[in-house]
Amino acid sequence: MLRQGFIHGALVLALASITSRILGVFYVALLPRLLTGEGYGLYTAVKPLYHAVMIVAVAGFPVAIAKMVAERLAVGDVREVRRIYVVSLLFTFCSGLAASLLLVAGSGLFASVVLKMPEASITLLAVAPSVFLCTLASALRGYFQGLQQMTPSAVSQIAEQLARVAGTIGFALFLIPLGSVYGAAGALAGSITGGLAALVVLVFYYIKRRRAIRAELEQRNRAHRHPQRRDTLRRLVELSFPVVLGQILWPVFELIDSAFIPHCLQIAGYSQGESLAWLGYFGMAGQLMWFPTVITLAFSTSLVPAISAAWAQRSKRLIKKRLGEALRVVMMFSLPASVGLFALANQCAWLLFGYMEAGVPLRILAFGTLVIGLQQITSGTLQGMGQMLLPVRNLLCGVVIKLACNYWLVPMPYFGIRGAAWGTLVGFSVAACLNMRHIYQRTGFSVGQLGQLKATLLCTSIMYAIVHAAYALMCLLLQSLLPVHLISAFWVNAVATITAVAVGTLAYAAMTLRFGGWQRHDIEALPWVGRKLALKLTHLGWLV
Repeated sequence: MLRQGFIHGALVLALASITSRILGVFYVALLPRLLTGEGYGLYTAVKPLYHAVMIVAVAGFPVAIAKMVAERLAVGDVREVRRIYVVSLLFTFCSGLAASLLLVAGSGLFASVVLKMPEASITLLAVAPSVFLCTLASALRGYFQGLQQMTPSAVSQIAEQLARVAGTIGFALFLIPLGSVYGAAGALAGSITGGLAALVVLVFYYIKRRRAIRAELEQRNRAHRHPQRRDTLRRLVELSFPVVLGQILWPVFELIDSAFIPHCLQIAGYSQGESLAWLGYFGMAGQLMWFPTVITLAFSTSLVPAISAAWAQRSKRLIKKRLGEALRVVMMFSLPASVGLFALANQCAWLLFGYMEAGVPLRILAFGTLVIGLQQITSGTLQGMGQMLLPVRNLLCGVVIKLACNYWLVPMPYFGIRGAAWGTLVGFSVAACLNMRHIYQRTGFSVGQLGQLKATLLCTSIMYAIVHAAYALMCLLLQSLLPVHLISAFWVNAVATITAVAVGTLAYAAMTLRFGGWQRHDIEALPWVGRKLALKLTHLGWLV
């Protein structure tokens, strides 16, 4: 069997996502130093437009293709699986080419009218080919995910980020002597090398596994009536369009926030400079809130084809089993991540950004990590059941509530920027709860059915106390051992924070193993080392 287990596939994607984020830190740190103020400003101005085009051109296809392939494969309709593959490749080839040509032909218009920067046309020309490459790669990613093979997607993601980092830095260094505009164009051209690397890796995996995939498909083949080719294409578009809406919805309203929050803060009595500063702190806290969600996003991606296959077989029992597994593991990651960010909000903000003020909104946004994870998992479940518009509608309800909270809370001096943080937390909570209600109506599954929830809560509570104690003890130890003239408050905080995070993580992992939070098949699902680690832990008496 070529298919990977659901948990194994999700963990492979999660590991790839974390690796990609870490690799991305290199060019995030180096680019401002290479491009200087004007070049980096141009790079920053073009990036949102490029991302918007990429979302429209790419975002919905992997989910739609994965769902369609998983559904038809579950009922043995192999001919339709092959047709979906061919139609999706042809359609993404045409749509990606059209999007790239649109950027090329409209580069001058976009630069002058949308960005108000005529010189940005060169950067748009530099980035245009990557849209075509990434769109074509998305079809292959969706096909492999539909077959429940997550390794090709994971490896291509890491290859894409490696090539993007190398290309971004390399092209920027090569072109910056020609001027800041060309330096920014070179930095954005790094996305071409990234898209090409991803496509090459996916094509390699397809050629390598083509015979094995064909043999397994033949084994599962059963007679079916097949829709016409245009019906396959129409369903592909129908499924991908709501995903695009969902992907672009929150960034659009975050742009509205960028203009709205400073105005509300000025009503609360802040000066214009102070309002912009607090908006910056809010953005810093948001980056920390979103970082742990790479794990839940990976589970959501892996969940779509798994739920689609179960839904095609009309097996509510299998849907509840897979959703329960996903939520159990996600809670075991997201809950301690949220509590850890809450416990060390000021310390982490000072360590990573140099501004302890970012800890003010982070103490609220920390729990956004948990509710965003629940929203992602429940959205993936609904998408797997064919309810593509429901998660978008529920997220829209959450966005409206977020804006209402901002409108009422941010202008109040007592809340200020905390009001924006509460708006984000409440907005995602509403979206997650609405998703969960719809899942309950269709399957009967509820969060109360989750196993090991009490053990996770207990371990997280103990971890919270350990983190606080570890931080305080390390600060005391450093201050007592080091001479006064060598003590730097920043470095004491840095060492104490890193120590507290490490001790808390190890303690939480040990406790969840002891209390049975981790099960044997969870450990075995870990990429590459899972089986050996499970045997070792069993030998030590940590696993049953």
